[in-house]
Amino acid sequence: MARGRSLIALGVVIAALGCAPAASAFEPARYVDPMIGTFAPGFVFPGADTPFGMVQNSPDTEGSPFAYGGYLYTDPLIRGFSLVHLSGPGVPKAGDLPFMPTTGPVTSTDPMRYGSPYDHSLEHAEAGYYSVELTKYATRVELTASTHAGMQRYTFPPVPQASVIADPTLGVDGSRAGHLEVTPPNEISGWTRSRYPVYFVARFSQPFSSTGSSWVSFDALHNRTVTMRVGISFVDLTGARRNLQREAPDFDFDRMRANARAAWDRALSTIRVDGGSMYARKTFYTALYHAQLHPNVFTDVDGRYLGFDGRPHRAVRRTQYANFSLWDTYKGENQLLATIQPGRYRQMLLSLLDDRRLGGKLPRWAEENYDPAHMSGDPAIPMIADGYCRGLLAPGDASSLYAAALELVRRRPAELAKYGYLPDNAGTTLEYGIADFALALVADTTGRRADAARLRAGSLRYRNLLDPSTRWIRPREADGSWYSPFNPTSDHGFQEGNSWQYSWLAPQDARGLFDRMGGNAAAAGRLDHLFSEPPDAQVAQNVFGTTYATDQYAPGNEHDIQVPWMYGFAREPSRTAAVTRSLRTVFRPTVNGLPGNDDLGGLSGWYVWNALGLSPVTPGAPFYTIGSPEFPSVTIDPTGPGGTLTITARGTSASNRYVQSARLGGRPLQRAWLYDSEWRRKRALVLDMGNKGGTRWGTASNGAPPSLSDSRLAAFGCHRPA
Repeated sequence: MARGRSLIALGVVIAALGCAPAASAFEPARYVDPMIGTFAPGFVFPGADTPFGMVQNSPDTEGSPFAYGGYLYTDPLIRGFSLVHLSGPGVPKAGDLPFMPTTGPVTSTDPMRYGSPYDHSLEHAEAGYYSVELTKYATRVELTASTHAGMQRYTFPPVPQASVIADPTLGVDGSRAGHLEVTPPNEISGWTRSRYPVYFVARFSQPFSSTGSSWVSFDALHNRTVTMRVGISFVDLTGARRNLQREAPDFDFDRMRANARAAWDRALSTIRVDGGSMYARKTFYTALYHAQLHPNVFTDVDGRYLGFDGRPHRAVRRTQYANFSLWDTYKGENQLLATIQPGRYRQMLLSLLDDRRLGGKLPRWAEENYDPAHMSGDPAIPMIADGYCRGLLAPGDASSLYAAALELVRRRPAELAKYGYLPDNAGTTLEYGIADFALALVADTTGRRADAARLRAGSLRYRNLLDPSTRWIRPREADGSWYSPFNPTSDHGFQEGNSWQYSWLAPQDARGLFDRMGGNAAAAGRLDHLFSEPPDAQVAQNVFGTTYATDQYAPGNEHDIQVPWMYGFAREPSRTAAVTRSLRTVFRPTVNGLPGNDDLGGLSGWYVWNALGLSPVTPGAPFYTIGSPEFPSVTIDPTGPGGTLTITARGTSASNRYVQSARLGGRPLQRAWLYDSEWRRKRALVLDMGNKGGTRWGTASNGAPPSLSDSRLAAFGCHRPA
C-alpha cells in the first residue's frame, strides 16, 4: 500500500514535469545589427548571409568611391543586390552577380540611371535577413540566404511591366567579363569573371512576360510579389544548379529566412554573456557576428571547389574554405575561431594547406582561389601555430603544414638573412619575426630542435632595428647605417603605421624589448603617451585609415592591436584594464560603430576578446593576458568537443574596472595571464573587480607573461596534440 502511494506520487511528479513550460531558448541573434559599421571606416555590408556561408546577399550602393564592401551608408543610390561580398575590406572587392528590380520599360543598363534612392527609415537588417524600399520604383526588396543559395523577394506596385536587371559584367571594383542566358519560362543563368569566376542559376516564381539581353520582365498587375531563388558556384553552372536544388528547391522565402536566423543563433551561442547593457550586448553580438562571416565555405554541395591552380577539385571528408585576411586576423580573430569553432578552424588550416599544394605556397591574403598578397610578412604561420598549439591538428596534418610554413620562410628576400633585417623595411622585418617565433613553437614541440633554435634566433631580429640612441624601432640601410632624418611619427619603412605603433611588434620578447627601451618604467611611460588621447581623437587622426603621422595608438588598424595588452609584461595590469575599457568606446551600436576597416572580422574579433577581458597577446602562443571584462558572466560553449569555459567578473562596471583578485578552477591566480590549456582543464575563471587600480594583484616579479629573454620556448604553452 505504501509502495502504491509512492508510485502514484511519482507519477504525479513526472506528469507535472512533463507539463512544465520549457526554458526559453537563448536567441543571441536578436542583438545583432548588421547596419553597425556600414559607414566609413567600417565598410561592412548589411545584407543576408549565414555563418561562413558562400553567399552574401546584399545591396550595392552608388555615390562615392568608398563602398569597398559594396555598401556605404551615406551613398544616395542602390544599384543592385549582389551575391558575393567581403566584410570591411580596405579596397574595393567583390559585388559579384547583381540583380536590380525596376518598374516600367527598361531603357538603360547604366546603373547610375537605373539606380534608385532609398530611405534608411524603410531599411531593415538582421542576422540572415535584409529589406529596403526602392523609392524610385515603389518596390520592396527582401533578401535572405543559405550557405550556397539565396532568395530575393520583390514586392512591386501594380504595374504591367516589372523587371529584374541582371548584369554579370558589373562588380564593386569595376567591370569584368560576364554572360547571361535567359531560359523561359522562368530561369536565367550565367557567369562572371574578374580574378575568379562565379556561376549562377536563378529561377523566378512567375513566368517571364518579356525578356531582353540583360533583363526579364513580369506582369505585376495582379500578382505583385516575385521571388527569385538562386544558387552560386565558383566551379561551374552544374555546381550552381546542384546548390540551388539542394538548398532552395522551392520558393519558401520565410523558411530560408528562419533557417538562416537559427544558424546564426547556433553560431552566436558559442559565447553567452549575461548582464551588461543592451548597448553592450548589441555591440558584442554584432562583433561576434562579423567575426563569423569569414572565411567562407568554398566547396559546393557535391564537394567540388576551384583550386588555386584554376581547376576543379573535390574535397573528401572535409570542407574547403576561402577568403583569409590573414595579416588582419592573426592577432585576435584566428584565436577566437580556434576557441569557439575548433572544427571549422581545423578545416580552414587544411584549406590553406590545399592552397599551398595547388598554388605553390601558403597565401598571405587569400581571396576565393587566388592570393592578392595584400600587406606583408607570413601571417599564415601564426594562424597554423595557433591551431597546432591548441591541439586541433592530427600529427600528419601538422607535419604537412609545418613543411609548408618552412617553405614560406625560405622564400623570403635574401637580404633578411644577409643583413639581419630588410633594408628600409622595418615593418616587414618585424612581421617575419612574429612568424618565426610561431613556427619555432611548433618546431620545439615536435622535437625539431635545430629548426627551433634557428627560428627563435630569427624572431629576435627586431633587436637589429632597435636603435640604442633613440630606443625606437628604426629603419636601417643596407650599409648598416640608420635611416635619417628619423622621426618616430614617420611611416618611412612601415606599412600603414609608424615607429610609435610598430615598435611594440615583438610581443614574443616583450621583456627584451622593454629592457632595450630603458626598462619597465620607460616602456610603461611610452605606452601611457601612446594612449594619452581619447580613442575617438585617435580614430580621427588616422582619417579612415589613410594616414598614421601621429604619436598615438591606431584603434582602427591591426598592426598595433596587441599593444594595449602589453602593460602586463611591465607588471602593470591595471593600466591594461583602463586602456582596454577606454578603447571599447569606439565600438558602438551605430552605423559608424567601427573605428576602422573590419578586414573580414579582424577588428571585430579583437573587440570580442576585449569585452571578454582577455587577449591572445602573442600570436601563436596559446595564453591570454587579463584585462577588464564587460560582462559579469560569460560562458563559452564551442561547437564540437571541448567543454564549456566560464568567466565570472564579480561587480564589473565602468568604475569597477580593475581586477582585485582572481581564481582559476577554485584556486588563487596571482598572475595577470593564463594558459589556454590550464583554462580548459580548470574551466572557471573568477575575477573580483573593484575601483582601485595599482593593487598588488598581477605585479609579482615572476608574474609577467613569458618572453624569449626570460623563458624557454616550452614556457609559452604550446603542447603536442594528444
